[in-house]
Amino acid sequence: MSAGGLRSRAVGKEGDPKTTIVDHAKEWGADLIVVGSSEKSRIEKLILGSVSESVIKHAPCSVLVVKPGTLGNGKL
Repeated sequence: MSAGGLRSRAVGKEGDPKTTIVDHAKEWGADLIVVGSSEKSRIEKLILGSVSESVIKHAPCSVLVVKPGTLGNGKL
């Protein structure tokens, strides 16, 4: 998609999201990654880890994290 000089692309890939998102951003030369955040308990974060936190740490560009319910329709 292209509008106002901006290009965006939604991509579906299989694999560990923590590395797949970052690897694809590097391949594409992304300027921004937009990821959603989920409300996990501390125990879930400890066991499963946080995709958004991992992407923030390893991304080659800026990362925008969107909290659940902040897009106006309660869906993300």
